[in-house]
Amino acid sequence: MSRVLSETYNALEEGVEKSPRELFHFWCGLTHWYYNSTDEKIPFKGISYEPTTIKRSPVEYRADLDISRLSISFGSVSHPIVQYIAKNPIDVVWVQVSRIFMDMDDDEAAVIFVGQIKTPSFKGQQSSVECVGFEHFLKQPIPKERYQPQCNHKLFDEGCTLDEAAYKVSDVMVTVDSTKRLLTATEFGLEEDGYWVFGYIEYNGYRRMVLRHEGDVITLAYPLWTIPASGGNVDIWPGCDGNIKTCRDKFDNVDNALSFPDMPFDNPVLWS
Repeated sequence: MSRVLSETYNALEEGVEKSPRELFHFWCGLTHWYYNSTDEKIPFKGISYEPTTIKRSPVEYRADLDISRLSISFGSVSHPIVQYIAKNPIDVVWVQVSRIFMDMDDDEAAVIFVGQIKTPSFKGQQSSVECVGFEHFLKQPIPKERYQPQCNHKLFDEGCTLDEAAYKVSDVMVTVDSTKRLLTATEFGLEEDGYWVFGYIEYNGYRRMVLRHEGDVITLAYPLWTIPASGGNVDIWPGCDGNIKTCRDKFDNVDNALSFPDMPFDNPVLWS
């Protein structure tokens, strides 16, 4: 009888080892989250994937090579990932889903899906995010430039050529209001109103776009919940609205502007 029990136990143990585990890795800039759908932590490539209530839909693949899609559901709206996404960060939130077996080497893991989070949704206490695969980028129109009065470059990109580090103002001590959107610092007032608009601030890896700047106060597009109520030190960069006047007067970079500032906004045929 003991031999039968022993064989049964070994079979169950082997089944546990061979049952698949799925790992969910989310990241946005320098911020990373690691989860799995079991009841215990799973070490993988030196990283501990935390247990949580999470599940996914089947990955939708199509024969015409359309964009793959995936839905990921969380047990509650208080999940850290959902709270972060709901604040609409300005950077893309990526996700990778991998499948492993407990007796596998780390290098044998199968990557099921790589993509980015598109939209969050909420239903009662549950929350979910809709994801699109990496081929979403391959579906974007080429070329990306347009004939328009505003510059096609993004500030500090290769086409703009300006050095991002040269415009960075580091360790600015700010105070915050209760909404975590209004930040105040003496350094903000050293520049004329509007200087920081469309720029961004960064605090412990979290970034937020600046919507307004008046005196020593800036208004963020979305709350910076991670900063303490007592304030903290942030880094800040100026912004650019793409207009040729801004390029000339603020950045002295007209030679690298990719725009058509004399393009009319209305139809010249209708001019009288």
